[in-house]
Amino acid sequence: MSKNTKKIEEALSEWGLLLIMARWEPIGGHMEMCGPEGGWFVVAVDPVADKEKEYVFLGYSIEELLFNIHRPLEYTWDNEELFNDLGFRKDWEWIDG
Repeated sequence: MSKNTKKIEEALSEWGLLLIMARWEPIGGHMEMCGPEGGWFVVAVDPVADKEKEYVFLGYSIEELLFNIHRPLEYTWDNEELFNDLGFRKDWEWIDG
């Protein structure tokens, strides 16, 4: 286990989350009108509450990833109420209205 993976596990455990996958890819080229590719991709679950719900965290650097993990979970895209407030459904389609 790398030192960064250990940091990720520790940050997730503060929220009671269990690390399922942590992957890092070098930052690289991108398509026109897109941001850079690569960075950290982390998937975690809450082993007590609901094993079916996955939390996904992203970051171009370990510092950005840890910042995103430490943000309150109500500000992540996993919050269906926040999705609805922004005018989206969970399938990412725009809600008319």
